[in-house]
Formats: sequence, C-alpha cells, structure tokens
Amino acid sequence: MSAVRAQENEASGDKEATLWSGDDCPETKTDCYATTTKQDAARQADIEFRQKFGDAGPLGLSGFAFATFLTALVNLNVHGVTIPNIVIGPALVYGGLAQLLSGMWDIASGNTVSATIACSYGCFWISYAISMIPFFNVRDAYPSNADYNHANGLFLMGFFIFSVAITLCTMKSNVFSLTLCLLVNCTWLLLGIANLCTEESGAPSKVLLKCGGVTGLLVSFTAWYLMYEGLANRQNSFVLPPNPHLPWNPSRRHSYNNEAHFLLIDFNLFKINILSSVTT
Repeated sequence: MSAVRAQENEASGDKEATLWSGDDCPETKTDCYATTTKQDAARQADIEFRQKFGDAGPLGLSGFAFATFLTALVNLNVHGVTIPNIVIGPALVYGGLAQLLSGMWDIASGNTVSATIACSYGCFWISYAISMIPFFNVRDAYPSNADYNHANGLFLMGFFIFSVAITLCTMKSNVFSLTLCLLVNCTWLLLGIANLCTEESGAPSKVLLKCGGVTGLLVSFTAWYLMYEGLANRQNSFVLPPNPHLPWNPSRRHSYNNEAHFLLIDFNLFKINILSSVTT
C-alpha cells in the first residue's frame, strides 16, 4: 500500500485497511499481524454462522410450482373454470412474494444463479397478478380483448427469452433441473404464441392454450419433485428421490458413488427398530 493511500485510510478512520496492508504499523509488527489474524478468524466464524441457515431453494420451487399448477388448470378449463381470478392470490403471495424472498435469501447465501431465477419468476407472478387486478386498469387500457392478449403474449415471450438464457446456465447441472427449464421454455412459448395468434373473437388460441396448460402441469410436477428432492434426507424421509447429474457433468461419477440409480428407499431405521426389539 502506498504512503498516500495509507494516509487517506488513516484520515478516514479506515483502520482495517491499515491492518490488512501490514504497513504503517508500530515498531513491533507482530501485534499488527496478530490483530489481522483475529480479523481473519472473526470473518471465517461469520461465514460459518451464515452457512448454518437453511436452503431457500425448495420454498421458491414450491411457490412457483403451485402458481403454475393453478394457472395450468385454468388454461385447461378443468371443471369448466375459465376465469383466472383464483390465481391472483397465490400469484401475489406464494408464487410472487415467497419466491422473491427466497431469491433474496439465495443472494445472501451467495447463490447467484438461484437468486436470479427465484427473484425473476417471483416478479413475473407479481406482475401477472397485477395485470388481472381491476384496480390497476391494465385490461381496461386496451380497446379490445385481442389487443390485451397480444400485449400479454409479448409479456410471455419476454420471459421465454429469459428462460432460454437460464436454460443455458443449467446445461451442466442435473437431469431434473434441465428438464424443468426446458418445460418452462415450452410453456412460455406456447402461451405466448397462443396470445399473439388470437381467434376471431379476440381470445387466445384454444389449442395452443391447452397445450401450454399440459406443459404447465409438467412444469409444476417437476418443480415439486425438485422441491421434495431438496427437502428429503435420511433424517426425515424413507424415500429419497434420485436426481442424477447429466452425462457430461464432471462431478457425475462422484455423486453416484453413494447413490442408487433408482428410487432409493431407506430401511435403516426399520432395521434398527427390529434389532432393538429383538435384543429387548
């Protein structure tokens, strides 16, 4: 560190920078380095403390899965339901706010990719819910249903482009994460085209809308599977779902050393209970 920079740090009260530099210390520099070592230990302890917090990924996945599931059922007109207002609440709170908060937690944990995905899709569901709330007059701002659906299609196509970019960042992850991203791409693309290619009445294309509903169901089931895969372990479940790495993932061979290629059912606790009953 230069003398000028050291003087600036001293004038601004930045004692930590002086300690880290090792310059401008007292005559016995051992005290200065000892203080630096204590700072290193304190920082490491702080990192270990923050790492004790739980993983927010399953929360974001569950919120995304439920909001997508409900929207897909409406798109498929299950039991004759065609009005999507039931989606507003879950889209705002569960798929929106909860997923946004999980993304913020991922940022604090240093997981940039997961944070970007969770925050972006949380904002997606909040935006989608706002567009359906009459107070904001989003639908009323368009002269016809066709114009509104066209604008909604552009909105979905924008998130389709974002989803493609996210897919490229999961090419070396695992099978179900990549599957989820590919299904999300198909869903946004089908729904976007369905809204852009409206029928004579101005409504979205029914065929494409139902196709998007089918892929939306697959998206929700895959997201729930990943949620369960992130929650289940040998301490809380007998059923451990597999999530194999992709063949070109370098860590694939390491992960398969202690995992089965099929649905793993843990009977260790049953064995312990049987042995304890026999011994007693």
